[in-house]
Amino acid sequence: GIRTTYSYLRTIDVVAGQRVAQGDVVGTAGVRLHFGARRFGVYIDPASLFGVVVQRHGRLVPVSGPPWT
Repeated sequence: GIRTTYSYLRTIDVVAGQRVAQGDVVGTAGVRLHFGARRFGVYIDPASLFGVVVQRHGRLVPVSGPPWT
C-alpha cells in the first residue's frame, strides 16, 4: 500500500508501527510540515493523494538510505 511520513509535527498521536486508517488523526502540524509518500516502496508526489491540483512551490527530491529506507 501507501506509506506516509510526517516531519516537524507539533504533537504526535500515534506510536511507531501503529496502523492507522483514513481519517485517523496522527498529530498536529507545527510551523512547517514535511509530508512524504511512497506507494509499494517507490516515492510518489504526495499531492496525487489529495485528488486536487496543488500549486507547486518547489520540487520533490527522493531520499534514500538511513533513516528513510
